[in-house]
Amino acid sequence: MALAGMKFVLTGTMEELRAKVESLIKANGGAVVGGVSKNVTHLLYGPDGKGTTKYIQATEHFDHIKLVTLSEVKEMIDSGSGGGKRKAAKPPAAEPPAKVSRTDSKKGKKAAPAKAKPLEGEVICQTGTFSKTRAEMVELIEDNGATIANTVTKACTLLAYAPDGKNSSKYHQAAGKGVKCVTEQELMAMIDGSAAPVAKEEPEQEKAAARAKPAAAAKSDAAVKPEPEAEPAKSTAKSGPGTQKMTKKGRGVVDVHSGMAETAHIFEEGNDVYQVTLNQTNIGQNNNKFYIIQLLEADAGGKWWVWTRWARVGQVGQSKLEPFGNLMGAKAGFGSKFFDKTRNNWGNRDKFVKVPGKYMLMDMDYGDDDGAEAEASTSSSSAPIPESKLPLRVQDIVKLVSDTKMMTKAMAELEVDVKKMPIGKISKQQIKRGYKVLTRLADAIKTKKSNSEFVALSSEFYTIIPHDFGMRTPPVINQESAILKKMELLDTLADLEIASKLLGVAGGQVTENPIDSAYNKLKCEMVPLDKSSAEYKLLCEYVANTHGKTHTNYKLEVEDILEIKREGEAQRFEPSIGNRHLLWHGSRLSNFMGIISQGLRIAPPEAPVTGYMFGKGVYFADMVTKSANYCHTNRINNTGLMLLADVALGTTYSLTGAKYMEKAPSGYQSTYGQGKMMPNPAGNKDLDGVTVPAGKAYDCTEPERTSGHLLYNEFIVYDVSQINLRYMLKMKFNYK
Repeated sequence: MALAGMKFVLTGTMEELRAKVESLIKANGGAVVGGVSKNVTHLLYGPDGKGTTKYIQATEHFDHIKLVTLSEVKEMIDSGSGGGKRKAAKPPAAEPPAKVSRTDSKKGKKAAPAKAKPLEGEVICQTGTFSKTRAEMVELIEDNGATIANTVTKACTLLAYAPDGKNSSKYHQAAGKGVKCVTEQELMAMIDGSAAPVAKEEPEQEKAAARAKPAAAAKSDAAVKPEPEAEPAKSTAKSGPGTQKMTKKGRGVVDVHSGMAETAHIFEEGNDVYQVTLNQTNIGQNNNKFYIIQLLEADAGGKWWVWTRWARVGQVGQSKLEPFGNLMGAKAGFGSKFFDKTRNNWGNRDKFVKVPGKYMLMDMDYGDDDGAEAEASTSSSSAPIPESKLPLRVQDIVKLVSDTKMMTKAMAELEVDVKKMPIGKISKQQIKRGYKVLTRLADAIKTKKSNSEFVALSSEFYTIIPHDFGMRTPPVINQESAILKKMELLDTLADLEIASKLLGVAGGQVTENPIDSAYNKLKCEMVPLDKSSAEYKLLCEYVANTHGKTHTNYKLEVEDILEIKREGEAQRFEPSIGNRHLLWHGSRLSNFMGIISQGLRIAPPEAPVTGYMFGKGVYFADMVTKSANYCHTNRINNTGLMLLADVALGTTYSLTGAKYMEKAPSGYQSTYGQGKMMPNPAGNKDLDGVTVPAGKAYDCTEPERTSGHLLYNEFIVYDVSQINLRYMLKMKFNYK
């Protein structure tokens, strides 16, 4: 095979779908790995890949790695050669500076006036779950000159933390010892050379404590007195990974950095909550910043303040607390600041218009619930939480899909700024606006607009959907693959918006176990299948026989199967269409509360058509791993859920390549994308009148399939009445 023995690393945005490129390499004998190392033979880079970390690593540290584009890889396949460009020979260089030892680092000695590698001399400890595996992070850090420390010691110069690591003991140890703490994005920026030098910050806990001193002193002896019964009810929630505890009174949340959370609340007047978060992204100027304005009223009454805080996304930034002697003056101060930053009037914000160079108003949901985790602390009552009435296997699945920490982590992985869009405050309008901007970006790609147009539209998208890029310049969205990634982000946010409503917690007496409460809100009956039954064994056989030969980095293990019945779906289902097949559908764990409660849905009208090979419909597969890849698991988070649906395909419109359509042509009820590999029809089984394509996968020989563009079959329906969800499978992805 043309690429036999070759190991590829991909970097940058590919001209074709990354999954398709990886499949092409593997189908021709090559392998795709995640990081640059001495074992890699080729670096495949996209049009924007020359400035990436992987490209720099390959060109600076590994002379044997050949640099190739996608077109060159295709030429290699056609010609059967292992071509590619070797980097131009460099003149003999002086020996690189000796690596600074841990002892030298302690004493502050430098072995040379310049660093040989971006992280030379650093001693780095890690905490939390990163987007890369732990092994990949270690390799990346060491390849860039740093030393790994397993614990926070005096020798540590940096702590790299993931979103879920900011509350870890390592983080607090590092903050207490004055060790600089950096996010994964900031670490990548240091490697890329795009990060500005960073001064050590005062630990956030100390900053908050320092600001809180005046307020605490004002309380004096009253601080130890019982709170009056008339004081607004409080509830607590976490604003996202790495953020501090928030105190909620009424519908507003006082910014924790104000130091006023214990003595004041957000002023409310009718439907107006005097609290705004503004956002502004300008890629050309490397702006990615926020501005918070809050009108605070003393819990005891008679005092008002306007609190403002502003910074680059991900930073604490600067702030100001301005006191006012009367409410009228405070409201005027709040409105004046809002107008200054947006050029919109506070009283007319329902008709908000974004002004160039000014901030955008974030559309936050200030409902009565706080979107906090549906766990033990749902009430101020000390009464014990009732035991769950659900079978343990059902409890396990419900806990899995309703885990808000998992949802927040999913948002962070997609680079959403979870401080500005915490799970409980995601707005449908905000998501809809995001889709519309992506549609304009897709049109700009088709019409080949200028780069300035992409910069402007990308800035608008990041302003509407805040992202945390650390110190990096926000990337321009100018490739279809980038649009697809952002569409996936908005799809996830839409499902999380549903989840936030279902998991919204009200105060009062706890009368139901939180797991049971979440289950009841899903309105979906779940019944564990008997693991010794023929039905359970058949579905396991379906999994075992339909693993795609190009999906080689993991093996699937069935951990559990539940039969599911969504409320009203059986009544909506139209089995009379016929040609019913039991087919696979996979998605992120964070999407499942939305899917289970609302069913599988067709993309909204606002969404761009980019990425939908056969139009906006619901896509299914008969090869398990074709759908499993959409679960987006990894070596650390290796549990996923998959669905099996009874799909009434009717008369299928068969294709071997992409063709966009709003619905199947007249006389057809679905589209059948025919792949080169499929389950052997001889192994089909019948399950209550539904065909289960559980035969062993084989390579098709029909000329139209072998010359087509699809590796595996795809089935698309354009009407949700053709779908009836039947089973939910808990899968363990055993990575190699």
